[in-house]
Amino acid sequence: MSIIKNGQLIAGITPIDSTSVTYNTNGALQSVGNINKNTATGADAVKYDWVGTTAEYVAQDIETLHPEWICYITDDQGTGVGAVYNVNQADARFFKKNDDTDSITISGLGMPSDRYETVTLLASGNTYTAPANGMFAFKMKCSSAGATKTVTLSSVSDIYTEYVVITNNMQGKNQYMNHWVKEGDVITISWDSGALATTGSELTFIYAEGNPTNP
Repeated sequence: MSIIKNGQLIAGITPIDSTSVTYNTNGALQSVGNINKNTATGADAVKYDWVGTTAEYVAQDIETLHPEWICYITDDQGTGVGAVYNVNQADARFFKKNDDTDSITISGLGMPSDRYETVTLLASGNTYTAPANGMFAFKMKCSSAGATKTVTLSSVSDIYTEYVVITNNMQGKNQYMNHWVKEGDVITISWDSGALATTGSELTFIYAEGNPTNP
C-alpha cells in the first residue's frame, strides 16, 4: 500500500513511470529504457537501445522518429562508406606503414606513370599549371648560335630554380630538365634569345602513378 499526500508519495512503493520501467504482459516489472545521468537542461531523461538490420532501421524510419535512440546495426560490416570494419577487414582495405609490401606500394604512388600528355611550349617567360601530381619534363633542342645561352625553369609555387647553360659545342644536341609538382603548382620556363631551336624542343607532363586517371 502507498500513501500519497498532496500528490506526493510519502510512504509505500514508488509507482512505475512507464517510461524507464513498466509491466510486461505477464504483469512483471521490466526495464524499458535507461535513466540518463546527464542532468543538463534539454538532455533526454531516458535513453533507449534499438538493435536491428539496416533495412529494419530504414523501414521503421528510426532516424526521423527516434533520433535520440542508441541504435546497433547488425549487418553493416564492411559494406562501404560509414560501415564498421573488423581488424581483418581494415587490414585488407587500408595501407599499413609497417608492412613492407604496403610501404613499397605507397612509395610507388609518387613515381612517374606511363601516362603523359604533351604541353604546348609557349614563348619564353610563360607559366604552366600542373593538372595533377606528376612531373614536368622539358626537352631542349640547343641552338647556341655561337654564344653562351641560359635556360631557366622556376617554380612559381615554391622556391625552386634550375638552370641549363648552353654553349657553342652543344648546338643541335638535347638537354633535359625535370621538375616534380603537385596539382595546381605553377612553373615558368625562360630562355635567352636564340638558346633553343624552334623544332625539337618539347614540354611534357607525366602523371604520378597515384593519379588513377588523367583529368
